[in-house]
Amino acid sequence: MSDGWPRTLAINAWPDAPADAELGPAAAAWILGQEVDDRAREAGLVLAADEPPDPRDWRRADVGWGVVLPWTGAPVADQAGLVDAPAAIQRLAQARAGPDGPAVFRYAAEDGLGLLRRVYPAGDHQRVAITGGPTGTGRGQLPAYLLLAGGPAQLPWELQCRLNLSCAVGRLDLPAPALDRYVECLLTEWADSAVCAAKPVVWATDSDDITELMRVAVAEQLAAKFAADPDTGAGARYLRGPQATAGALVDALAANRPSVVVTTSHGRTGPLSDPDAMARDLGLPVDAERQPLDPAALLAAWQPDGAIWYAHACCSAGSDATSRFTALVPAGSQVATVLDAVAALGHRVAPLPTALLSAPKPARAFIGHVEPTFDWTLERPETGQLISAATLRALWTGCFQRRPEPIGLAFRQQFTHAAQLFGEAAQTNRNSRADSPQRRAASVALLTAYDRQSMVIFGDPTVCAAALGG
Repeated sequence: MSDGWPRTLAINAWPDAPADAELGPAAAAWILGQEVDDRAREAGLVLAADEPPDPRDWRRADVGWGVVLPWTGAPVADQAGLVDAPAAIQRLAQARAGPDGPAVFRYAAEDGLGLLRRVYPAGDHQRVAITGGPTGTGRGQLPAYLLLAGGPAQLPWELQCRLNLSCAVGRLDLPAPALDRYVECLLTEWADSAVCAAKPVVWATDSDDITELMRVAVAEQLAAKFAADPDTGAGARYLRGPQATAGALVDALAANRPSVVVTTSHGRTGPLSDPDAMARDLGLPVDAERQPLDPAALLAAWQPDGAIWYAHACCSAGSDATSRFTALVPAGSQVATVLDAVAALGHRVAPLPTALLSAPKPARAFIGHVEPTFDWTLERPETGQLISAATLRALWTGCFQRRPEPIGLAFRQQFTHAAQLFGEAAQTNRNSRADSPQRRAASVALLTAYDRQSMVIFGDPTVCAAALGG
């Protein structure tokens, strides 16, 4: 295009071929139809105290950890006592209780997505705003770290995405035996883990499509940092392009026993005509030979054993029943067809995070996207500038230290970036005319904000990668 803007938007889904689309006739109105001003307000950050506490120290009452479950309508005292929660969640909450007991919150759909209900053993409850209020475990406060205990049908993805803007948030949605194992490892801080912080594994497909951009924006930059660092240079593995097969990934994981795994690829979203097969393989990384990674084969050869896995792939975390991006592209286009088919699967957790956290030696955490991601969210289309710095900061500065950050804290800059982008989109939208370059810039900012916001963490947000030199 004459103004430097590309004609098409590419998606990192893999329904059996690369997919892209020109912007649809409703794209100009797409940003106007979003609640951008509301999102910008929700993204406001809480001002720090004169002497702010160490944000790593979730055990402090002025930082805090809490658990969120669905509101059931049962007596409030019972809900505060977690009588409806799995035994492992009860055990975890009691282990992390303060002097006044554990910080227990309930999500009630009738309250909307901006409020949680803090429930107390005395039988009373209090509605607490998820943004703008004080941080901590006291009455009327919201802890800095929150664990959602349940699946997206009961605790919606949108709730996790909203909370991402103000808290460090994780989710556990596992069957009882797997949940028991995970909580046991969490409470002992993976004391018997044999992972090696000095031997990370980076795996990146590159098929002359959006996967090349993902490799350049995320995998290659991170691999370069590992190669140049004296702690990781000798042990790190970087598998790219034709080397990035599922078999090679399994072999590298088994050999290195890494504390951190980073993969960039298409995420499986096909065949579009077979919803059962789509659900079975949803979001699985697609390798250089166009084959999805098989979780069963993976875990037969390797155990996560406290590893943290970041998967930059379409729907690597799961699917939602409604896509935020449908109006951006024309109905019937390749991208719209993928978005519609994924949304038809409903609220769903992808199989890879479930497999990793359910393993006999479970992973500490998995980070991925609920919806597809796009090329414009990694590279500004009007400038060609890579915009993956927050992701790299989380995976490098946050995880690879003598004292690593809790994974929820490591990704806070990612979500702060989303907050900034919502504000940018709102401001640009108000001050530009329809179909102007400024309006298109606002659309890119909004698209990227939703992308950042919909990155989710599975596992407890307080977990840390194994420390270098440990």
